This record gives sequence, structure tokens and C-alpha cells, in this order.
Amino acid sequence: MGLRSSIASAVDSAFVAVGDIAETITFRKRTTGSYTTSSGVVTHTDSDTSIKAIVTPRSFQQQPQGGAGYEDKNFITTEHGGALEFTIKASDITGTPDTNDQIVRDGEVYSVNQISFDPAGATYQIIGERMG
Repeated sequence: MGLRSSIASAVDSAFVAVGDIAETITFRKRTTGSYTTSSGVVTHTDSDTSIKAIVTPRSFQQQPQGGAGYEDKNFITTEHGGALEFTIKASDITGTPDTNDQIVRDGEVYSVNQISFDPAGATYQIIGERMG
């Protein structure tokens, strides 16, 4: 067994080990279809897959440094921004995620804005912005 397959196996074990920390989400693969010139509408074909993800809140800036009682009125929290990081197993989806794709979590739709992967290609880390 090569190193890549060993890492993929370890990722599978890790997702089992985290139990209910991994949430069930819907990964929506969007394929762009045709463009109607008269209406200006682009059609998409969606393919939904239910998968497990480890979901982590993301903030737009680092928390400010300061002593006790320090308060920065310009600090933006994740509750205001709605950005989340979704760590998923690469083997759970077909193909490579791209910025046309979407993620649905608890009825909220997130647009895929950034995608990174580990060197072995076993996981994807996807930054999603809440839509609407």
C-alpha cells in the first residue's frame, strides 16, 4: 500500500472517529448549461450528494489583541459574516470541487469561494459564504 492510500485510509478512520462532530451536508455539484440571450439567463444542472463534513466557523479578520475589557467595534465575527470552512473527504464526491458548486447545511445555501486540498488529495477544505 502506497503513502497516498495509507493517508486516505487514515482520513476514513478519522471521519469515523470524530463521530457526531462531522455533520451531514449536501454537496451540490453545479454544471453550467446553456445561456439564453433573449432573457440573459444561464441554466445550471445540479447534482446533490449527501456527505459528512467537519464544519468550522471562519472570520474575516483575526480577533484583535488587547488586555481585559478591550473591545474593537470594527471586529467582524463569523455570525455576521457567515463564512464557514467545510473539510470533506475527497472520496465522497465525484470530480474536483469548483467555485460554481454549492453546499447546503441546515437549509442554508453556501457558495464555494475557496478550495484547497492536502498534498495526498485525501481531503478538501472548502470556504463557503452564506448566500442570501
